[in-house]
Amino acid sequence: MITKRVVRQAVKARQGLLTTPKRKKQSALLNQNLRDLLASLSLNTIACFLPTDKEPDIDISFLLQHYEVLVPKFCNDSYEFVRLTSLADITPGPYGIFEPKDHLAVDINVIQSDHTGFLVPGLAFDYKGNRIGYGKGIYDRLLLGTRGIRIGVSFQDQLFASLPSDSYDQHMMYVVHDEDFFPCVGDDDY
Repeated sequence: MITKRVVRQAVKARQGLLTTPKRKKQSALLNQNLRDLLASLSLNTIACFLPTDKEPDIDISFLLQHYEVLVPKFCNDSYEFVRLTSLADITPGPYGIFEPKDHLAVDINVIQSDHTGFLVPGLAFDYKGNRIGYGKGIYDRLLLGTRGIRIGVSFQDQLFASLPSDSYDQHMMYVVHDEDFFPCVGDDDY
């Protein structure tokens, strides 16, 4: 089995070759697939990421129009979900990750609700719901104890037949990409 380190290196090398026009085209296709998937789910809140220039450019404006939106913000040496009300309210935070300027706290019951969906970035996903992130464990900690729908967000070339997984890794229930979306078929341990 390949290692997480090898997967990270391979995907980061591919990301470096992705041109801005191709990223925009793939992101537009991904956003349509994401809308189709979200329409089939009963969600009130979406906890998502604010994409970097290497990640799929999810349509945050669409999400703000249809859902309560939460995003990670760096607070007290760790990340937590806070409410996002406007894209005009974002600023670069640690690691170059955009986050809201203001800290709009979120009730823990919203984060733990079955009606909250989590759009999760990653470098690689497989069909069982395994995910390889950037190696800092941010989303593994953010998702710990949540019950909502976990949706991995990637481009098709970030999908692998099988990925290594550790006991602390949080698994996805769906993966959406620029060509389609699918329910993950793995152990029911998420």
